[in-house]
Amino acid sequence: MFNLGAPEIVAILVIALIVLGPKRLPEVGKSLGKAASEFRQALASTPINHHQSLGESEGHEDEEAENGSDSSRLS
Repeated sequence: MFNLGAPEIVAILVIALIVLGPKRLPEVGKSLGKAASEFRQALASTPINHHQSLGESEGHEDEEAENGSDSSRLS
């Protein structure tokens, strides 16, 4: 996703150390780690079936076409 190498990561950490300071940096890191962990747990606990959701949306379009309520025919 992001093409970050070691030099880029070191630069980001140095900038974070300068901006946040040595006292707040561990606190921010811990908070970010907790947030990432909770986000992963939330994603893992909600299974998403893409085929089912796609089928539902296609079904609604088919119903509209059968009922004659296609908005593209309205002029």
